Amino acid sequence: MIPFMKHTAVLLLILFVVVPGIPAVPPAPPQPELNCRAAVLLDYETGRVLFQKNPDMAIPPASMTKLVTAYTFLLETVGGRVDLDEVIAVDKAGDYRSAPPQSSLMFLEEGQRVTGRDLLAGLAVPSGNDAAVAVAVYAAGSVEAFVELMNQQMEDLGLVSTRFVEPSGYSEYNITTAGEFARFCREYIQAFPDISLENSSLLNYTYPKPVNLGNGGTSTLGPITQSNHNELIGRYSWADGLKTGYIEESGYNVALTAEKDGRRLVCVIMGIDKKNGQDAGLRRVVDGVNLLSYGFYAFTNLQILPPDTEPFRVYGGKKKTLAVTAEPSPTFTFSYPETASLRREYIPGPPLMAPVNQGSEVGIWKLYLEEEELGSYPVTAAETVERGGFFRRFFGKILFRLTGNQ
Repeated sequence: MIPFMKHTAVLLLILFVVVPGIPAVPPAPPQPELNCRAAVLLDYETGRVLFQKNPDMAIPPASMTKLVTAYTFLLETVGGRVDLDEVIAVDKAGDYRSAPPQSSLMFLEEGQRVTGRDLLAGLAVPSGNDAAVAVAVYAAGSVEAFVELMNQQMEDLGLVSTRFVEPSGYSEYNITTAGEFARFCREYIQAFPDISLENSSLLNYTYPKPVNLGNGGTSTLGPITQSNHNELIGRYSWADGLKTGYIEESGYNVALTAEKDGRRLVCVIMGIDKKNGQDAGLRRVVDGVNLLSYGFYAFTNLQILPPDTEPFRVYGGKKKTLAVTAEPSPTFTFSYPETASLRREYIPGPPLMAPVNQGSEVGIWKLYLEEEELGSYPVTAAETVERGGFFRRFFGKILFRLTGNQ
C-alpha cells in the first residue's frame, strides 16, 4: 500500500531531488479496471480529474437526478422563495399512489404535513419519486415549471449535455454524462456542504412521524423505515454520499463522495448492466471502492513552498538590501510519481532605487511539472526600505546606473 501524505502538506521539493537518504517516490498503483460503461473521479478541492472512462458518453442518470432536484430546491431557499421549515400539505400529485408503479417511494400520502427538510431526506435515502414531485410542486407550482428551473441551473453551470424532463429520474429522456455529473456533484457539495452530506450519509430514514400526520392526516401503511440505497454508506468508512440510480435504460449508476484525512474525492459511475441475475448492484459497489481507493492512494494534495531567495539589492536607501517573502503555491493534486518531477524557479526583478514599500513586488517564482508551467507567484518585499541620506542617494544613483539600470 502506498503511504498516504497528509492533505495540503507542504512539500519541500528539494527532498525529492538532492537530499541523500530519502526513499524513492513510490510507483503509482495501476488504474482500476471497472465494470461500468463510464466513470469520472475527481479531487474535490482542486477539481483535477484523476480517472476517466468514457466521460462524455450520454447516459440517463436515473435517480441520481434527485441530486439536481435537491440542488435546485435549495437554491430556491437561498433566494428566499421557499422555506425549508415551512409546513406543506401533501396534495394528490405528491401522494405515493400517483407515482409510477414499482418506483422508489418515500410513501407520502395526501393530507400529510411535511417540511422541505423532510422531503430532502426523502429524496436522499429512500429516493422517493413522490418526494421529488412534492418538492417540484411546492417550489415552482408545477413539475413542468420546476424542470425548467433544473435545466436553467445546469445551463448556468455550463453543463451542456445534461438535461431533464422530470425531477425523479425514472425517465430515459433525462440525460447526462459522467464528466458533467461529477462536476455538478462537486458544485452541489460546495454550495450546500452541510445538508447535502447530512442527508446522503443517513443509514436509514423513517416516515411518517407523528408530526407528519397533524390533525386528520392518515398513514395507510404506517411508519416505514427504509435503508439508504447507497451500499457504501456505513460500510466503506470514508464514504458519506451521494446517490444511487437505476433504470433499465441506464443500468446501475452511483454518485459517490468520500473524505479521508481531510481530503475529499467525488466520483460518478454509470452504466453497469445486469449480468448473471442481480449482481450489478454488487459490481457497482466494487467499482466504487476500487475507484475511491485508487484516488486516495495514488494521489496527494500538496502546497509547494517557494524556492530559497537571496536578499534583494536596493540602491540609495537606508539599507542596501531588503528581505523578501513569498507565499506557497495553491493546493495542487499530484500523483506520487509526479512529485519527483516538480521544480521551482526564482526570477528576481531588477534592482530598485529606494524607497521600496513593504509588499511591493520584487520578483516572481514559478512552479513546473517537468516542462509544464503550473503557476507563477509574486515575491514581495518583507519590509520597507526608506531613502537614505544625501550621500547614500547620490552614490546609490551612480551605482544603480553603472549596473545598467535606468
